[in-house]
Amino acid sequence: MIAAAAAVLSLLGLAGVHRQAVGYSALHSKPSSAVAGGSGRNAITEKIHTTCVAKFSEDGTVKLPELYIDVVPDVAASNVYLMETSSAAALPPRGLCGVESFCKLNPHAPVWFLVASQSFEPSTLAALKALQAAYQNLCVAHLNFSRHFEDTPLLELYLSKKFNETGE
Repeated sequence: MIAAAAAVLSLLGLAGVHRQAVGYSALHSKPSSAVAGGSGRNAITEKIHTTCVAKFSEDGTVKLPELYIDVVPDVAASNVYLMETSSAAALPPRGLCGVESFCKLNPHAPVWFLVASQSFEPSTLAALKALQAAYQNLCVAHLNFSRHFEDTPLLELYLSKKFNETGE
């Protein structure tokens, strides 16, 4: 599955797929933008903070910015990309922990968490909201695979649902 994700990122013009899981503390601590004694913000993270914000409504729905429609990664920046491709409504704590880890370990780099789903369970919404409040360098964006795979051989693979199958 990592190879498939790398191929997708390559097709989209993005580089680097990373996976890691450590402490998931954003949900258990007060939001803070402080990084290494500073404000934790630079021009890149400030741009992410103002342009890449999920819109949470009172009814529990979320409107994520769409990659290449609402937000575009700065190709000159040292971006970190993570993808969730299953369209799951609930993201597991291990996955959210990985997102937090990359935000914490790369405080001056934009961390792009690209998700296929536009709707999430309340617990996942709360976790994403807490992570975005805690890490100014986090951008959670919707990746519309059908739109990006249009007119490519990957569209048939994606629509066949084999895209999300993993071999064990």
